Amino acid sequence: MGSTTASNAAYTPDEMMAAVAARELRDGEVVFVGIG
Repeated sequence: MGSTTASNAAYTPDEMMAAVAARELRDGEVVFVGIG
């Protein structure tokens, strides 16, 4: 498999931030997030 670099990333920085933050949540936890 090839590596993904910033120049050919399939996801935006906001999408990556959401995915990383979601990994910190545990079952039953709720979070409200707003950007902007």
